[in-house]
Amino acid sequence: SPTIILENFTTTQKGSSNIRVLGSASDAKLILSGTNTITRPNANGGSVNECGIEIKGAKLTIDCKTHLGGECAGISCEDKLIVKVQKYEYGAAIGATKTQTEGFEVNFDGGYIDVSVSGGGAAIGAGDASQNIAAVININDGYVKATAPAHTVAIGARREIESGDISVNINGVIVEVVSIGDNTKPVINATNVAIEDADVTVKGDVEAKEEVSVTDAKLDLVKRENDTDGGDITGNLAVSDTSVVTAVGGVSGTVTVGAGSSVDVGGTISGTVTVEGGPTINGVTLPEDSGTVTIPADKVDEVTADENGNVTLPAGSTVTKDGETINLLDLAINKFTFIDVFGGQVTLVGEKDHTVDMVVRVADNVKATLVFQNANFKGATETTVQIGTGCQVTVVLEGENTLYKEGILVPPTSSLLVTGQGDLSIHASRNDGVGIGASGSGNYGSIVVDMGGKLNVFSAGDQVVC
Repeated sequence: SPTIILENFTTTQKGSSNIRVLGSASDAKLILSGTNTITRPNANGGSVNECGIEIKGAKLTIDCKTHLGGECAGISCEDKLIVKVQKYEYGAAIGATKTQTEGFEVNFDGGYIDVSVSGGGAAIGAGDASQNIAAVININDGYVKATAPAHTVAIGARREIESGDISVNINGVIVEVVSIGDNTKPVINATNVAIEDADVTVKGDVEAKEEVSVTDAKLDLVKRENDTDGGDITGNLAVSDTSVVTAVGGVSGTVTVGAGSSVDVGGTISGTVTVEGGPTINGVTLPEDSGTVTIPADKVDEVTADENGNVTLPAGSTVTKDGETINLLDLAINKFTFIDVFGGQVTLVGEKDHTVDMVVRVADNVKATLVFQNANFKGATETTVQIGTGCQVTVVLEGENTLYKEGILVPPTSSLLVTGQGDLSIHASRNDGVGIGASGSGNYGSIVVDMGGKLNVFSAGDQVVC
């Protein structure tokens, strides 16, 4: 576990990396004292694949000497690290070389950090062709600014992540991430981006293969510097614990907003929006007792509130609470087509003589009970009842219940118990559809039928699994 102290250190070097931290130094520390500058000069028309600070199969922690072991002064810290990479450099300024296959971890625990690139790599993260490594970037204290012009990224991977796993975690600090000019690359590109108790400004786009999570933090996405575009999030967005997220662009994924948080998106949202416990979405605050509300992607701007704070939800939204009873016919008359269940017990009441278009979706990793009382509905374009992954679901039957088009999807990691004294008929008429379990091309989980009534599954489509 070597410790290196940089004190007013300056290095300018082409060729191999200025500083190399290799696997034999698995837990190295770099302590900053004064102003330290690392420069990678222009390669004179050629290309270089190395780094300012190369981390290869190792862990590196960067901290400031003045506040070592304590809280850093952040933007006012006098212990600085400035890394400048000029053109035609395809490694990261701090992180992996262009073709590196070994992963790394870097922790920013203190100091004033200013990293910039102007070539084909990343400021902090993976080099041009090393996007499929496993890497962890933790920004825990101090002040960090990462800048990237055209064809580069500031934090993460320059190329699209395929099999790699690159995590960016920003905790309790002020971070500024800047994309300059006409840059088609996201300024942050990672598998997951987690922001907690931090104040983050992003000039450009953020892309997460899985999710951007914001917890008790502020995230502000604006246009790229000296440009008219930017401020978009690619991936799912989860916001909780009194966080504030503003984006001049849109979100190409689902959005989940928890109690006390606020999300204001200037562009479009391509996935459903789920809000719970009284958050604010695009300037409208929902009541704290509104339960879990799911809003269709193209209807977010139709959420309104009058001068008394009474909120009107657009058609197609659904609200479910533990213990709630939902009349299917009333929902259909008001043009609702989906019911999202996030746990607890929900009773669906229908009428035997009226079939309605309705899809019931149970969220991932929950325990839920669905009570069917003469429920008579069909999934017009999707599987009628969709159980998420990692779920334990009980369906209680009362009266005569019928599902059309398809039945109940049970993923391999979930379980279904069908019980009660009522009857259930499933008419699976869609090709490659689901009776109970999975389609002909899929796998299914645990299914237990322990009921007093009748269960009938009718197959009328090609490759339907009953």
